[in-house]
Amino acid sequence: MSTDNAVELRGVTRDFRLSHGGSGSIKHSILNRGAGRLETFRALAGVDLDIPRGATFALVGHNGSGKSTLLKLVAGIFPASQGAVHVKGRVTALLELGAGFHPELTGRENVYLAGSIAGLSRQDVDRDLQRIKDFSGLGEFFESPVKVYSSGMFVRLGFAVAVHMEPEILIIDEVVAVGDEEFQRQCFDHLHKLRRQGVTILFVSHSLGIVEQLADHAAWIDHGQVRAVGATRQVVDAYLSEVNRAERAKSEGPAEDSDNEQAAEVLIDDEVHRPHGSTDETAQEEPSVQEGTGRWGSGEARILDLEFLGHDQKGTRAVEFGESLTVRLHYEFDNPVTRPNFGLAVWSEQGWPIGAPNTRINNLETGTVAGKGHIDFRMERCNFVPGRLSFSAAITDHSTTHVYDWRDREFELKVLPGPGFSVTGLIEIPGTWSH
Repeated sequence: MSTDNAVELRGVTRDFRLSHGGSGSIKHSILNRGAGRLETFRALAGVDLDIPRGATFALVGHNGSGKSTLLKLVAGIFPASQGAVHVKGRVTALLELGAGFHPELTGRENVYLAGSIAGLSRQDVDRDLQRIKDFSGLGEFFESPVKVYSSGMFVRLGFAVAVHMEPEILIIDEVVAVGDEEFQRQCFDHLHKLRRQGVTILFVSHSLGIVEQLADHAAWIDHGQVRAVGATRQVVDAYLSEVNRAERAKSEGPAEDSDNEQAAEVLIDDEVHRPHGSTDETAQEEPSVQEGTGRWGSGEARILDLEFLGHDQKGTRAVEFGESLTVRLHYEFDNPVTRPNFGLAVWSEQGWPIGAPNTRINNLETGTVAGKGHIDFRMERCNFVPGRLSFSAAITDHSTTHVYDWRDREFELKVLPGPGFSVTGLIEIPGTWSH
């Protein structure tokens, strides 16, 4: 094992035996041997990975990719089925809520139990006990049995114990995400402190913002294999590119000339968006959302649909941050209207208003409009922070006092975090610095 590494994995494979059928009890296993069907599930397959000493190393990937299994192998929870795991240094792991705690013991007593398991003397634990108690913020509950703890209290005690057990290698599996905002900040401040002290930190997180903020190395685990490893930004960009590709494929549906090729099986979420129509007739016959109570107006002009076009000018329900975006409003007027006003309103996932451009504010003379058609609002750079956005659309007279049609928050667009994304808030604020 190289002296430069804290952890080395060589050809590591981990298999689990899954039983299908039967109650799973010991009695059933003895009396019904062979009755159930056993299946081997390969969680990790031939993994080679080096984690440098003193690095903060993140594992990214979709749920079920093998990240947590890898952490448990390094922590010594169970052995590899094949290959070798080499670990050099005292390991402290925070893997699951309540793991390692005895439910009948108090918080204080469990601290001593954890210290004993970690190989620390009672005097060592005595020295850090008050700091652990203060860090956890449990107050009088520190003297209560942990069986009465909430999930947040378990996280507080578990993290406080883990970071004060003099770890040389600290392993964390996303559990800090359960804590409240104040405690999360406290945890991240302490992790930065441990980094400066040269502690090797290996963690899993689905928050890519946290990964980029904390980690200097990363690995992308996909279906039990390492797809990419290296500097955090490059690994995150590679992972995002695949996630965004799969998201687009799901949003837009199979292409007509795809020759039945199937997209990669990357689970993004449970929602499948219906592909958007590309003609006015399609927009009229198959509106993207059902009309609901959030619609009003006199009706002489109607919004048939709101279409989102990506950089390739094809209909989509998902665009990357920084990509060009065209919002196309399809309309129909019963009679000619002079200088109508077309407008949009954009709302964040949390319901915050982001902006409301319209043709009158932007000084576009729309002339006389009749029949069916469409009008475009183009953004050269989509600078909305990633998330789900709701769009409202409206047609009014030029003075905006008379509403022909208003469809309130009936249209949805998903903004994906593109390569190089590092923005907080609701939008990226355009501008330049000078000095």
